[in-house]
Amino acid sequence: MEVGGEAKGIKLLKQFRVELKTGSFFPDKEIVLERTNLFIRNIQLNGYIPKSLFFAIKRFHRWFELNKDAAFTAQAEMLYELYETYHLFKLEESHTSTRTVFFMETAFIDSQETFKNALREIAHKQHTGSITKDETLYLISALQTHFNLSEKERFFLTRLGYPYLKPTDSATLLDVKTEEYVSNLVVQLIDNDSNPFLIRSPTSPKEISRLHQLFFESNLDVHFRPAHNFLVAISERGFIIGGLFYNRADDQTVHMEKIVVSDRYRRKGISEGLMNELFNRMRNEHLKYVTTGFFRPEYFYKFGFKIEKKYSGLVKDLRENDKK
Repeated sequence: MEVGGEAKGIKLLKQFRVELKTGSFFPDKEIVLERTNLFIRNIQLNGYIPKSLFFAIKRFHRWFELNKDAAFTAQAEMLYELYETYHLFKLEESHTSTRTVFFMETAFIDSQETFKNALREIAHKQHTGSITKDETLYLISALQTHFNLSEKERFFLTRLGYPYLKPTDSATLLDVKTEEYVSNLVVQLIDNDSNPFLIRSPTSPKEISRLHQLFFESNLDVHFRPAHNFLVAISERGFIIGGLFYNRADDQTVHMEKIVVSDRYRRKGISEGLMNELFNRMRNEHLKYVTTGFFRPEYFYKFGFKIEKKYSGLVKDLRENDKK
C-alpha cells in the first residue's frame, strides 16, 4: 500500500487471499483469512491510512494522554505541528482525505458517532475524487446546522476547513442558507485602535449594495458582475466599513478589482486585514497569484505586489510567503 499504492495493494491482498484459500497448510488459516477480508473491506470503505498519517495520529494521542486538560488552542497548535512534522500537507496531494481523517481521529475522536459518520462520508468522497474543494467546504460548514455541536467541535470544525487559521485566531462559521457555495468563514481582527472588526463574505444582496455605495462615496467607479466574489469588513456595531471584490482569472490566478475603506475607518489597519485575509483564502484554495490594476501602486507594493512583463498591472506571488 505504502509503496505501490492502494489499487495495487488491494490487488496483491486479493491474490494472497486466493492463495490462502487454496493452500493446503497455513497456521491459523481461518483467522488470517478473516482479518484479510476485514482489512480489504475497511480500505475499500474508508481508504488506506498512510504510515505518516497513522503515526501523526498516534503521536497526538500520546501527547493528549499526558495533557488531557489542554486548551483548545494548545491542541490546535499540536495538530498543526504534527501536520508539519509528518509532511501531511504534502500527503494531501495524493491522499485528499488526509486532513479530514486526521481531525476525525484526533480532535473529533470523542464526538458522537453520527457526526463522525458524516465526516467519514466526506472523507470517502474526497478519497474517491467525487467532490471538489468548494463542495468539501460546503459539506463541512453544513455539519454545524445538522448537529448540535459543542464549543470544541465548532472550534476545530472551522480549522478543518481553513488550515491557514492560527490556533489563537478568533473565527467561526456563519450559517448561510444558500444553494450555492459561499465561504461562510467569519474572522475577527483587531484594528489599530484596539477595536474588533469582522471579515467575511456578504450574506445578502443588501450588503453587496452597501459595499457598492461605499465605493461610490469614495469616488471609485466600479461595476459588480455575477462572476465577482466579495469580502467585507464589518464594524463592532454591524456596519460595513470596507471591502474588496475579485474574480477568478484562471486556475492559478485571481484578479482583485478594487478595495475600499470608509473615510472614518482609514489608517486603522482595516485594508491590511482585508488584503491579508484575501491572500490567506486564496492560498487555502491552492491559487498561486493575485493580480490587480496599476492603481495606487505604492499601496500594493507593501503587500508584495510587483511589476512583471507578463502582466499589464501588478502581481503578487502567493507562494513567496510560504518560502520564508
